[in-house]
Amino acid sequence: MRANLKKAQYLINTATDLDLQMALPKGIPSLCTLSTSNYTRSDNVLVSSSLANAVMHCNTMPEEWPMRLDHMAIITQLDTSAEAQPVTPHPNYRLADWKKVRERLAAKLEMLQSGETFHMEAEFFTHLDRLMQAITDTVDDLIPKLKPAPFHKCWWSRELDDRCREVLRVAHRVYGRRSEPGDPTHQSSWDQIRGTHQSFDISRSTVIWHMG
Repeated sequence: MRANLKKAQYLINTATDLDLQMALPKGIPSLCTLSTSNYTRSDNVLVSSSLANAVMHCNTMPEEWPMRLDHMAIITQLDTSAEAQPVTPHPNYRLADWKKVRERLAAKLEMLQSGETFHMEAEFFTHLDRLMQAITDTVDDLIPKLKPAPFHKCWWSRELDDRCREVLRVAHRVYGRRSEPGDPTHQSSWDQIRGTHQSFDISRSTVIWHMG
């Protein structure tokens, strides 16, 4: 008896450490002993706290209870639908009328009336916030907005673009030494290519996890 209590306490401590929640509501039997036909609840369904709100349904299925088995089948339904990310238009600086932008921004900067010297840190940050607000308002009013294309790679960055160009340059050098298989350029090129592929994987996985 004491050994069973010790095992049960170990299970309780583990569920507490992992922050597991019970998905199967209380009062629902999950086992019927074959010898006495007594209903007990020896089975439970535990989910992580992050999935607790996603549980849509968790219950036993007596109608699907196989013969000569004491445990009942338990069905759990989770809402795993992904939330749609809002499409945020971004400024299209190529189509901007920069003459109007400069005139509007100059007028806003004249209204700031900031001195050349700041005597307190709070005063500096106050004028900095006003400056950033003036720039943001000018961009929002005069810079055309462009919706991202559906085929746009949201994980692509300028760093990956530079690495792709470097790989192309290395490939060109390797092709020039194709008749010299022992040249160290071949090995260094493969190292750069593998590093670029790893950068692609890291960028994609980082964006996916952040969006999720």
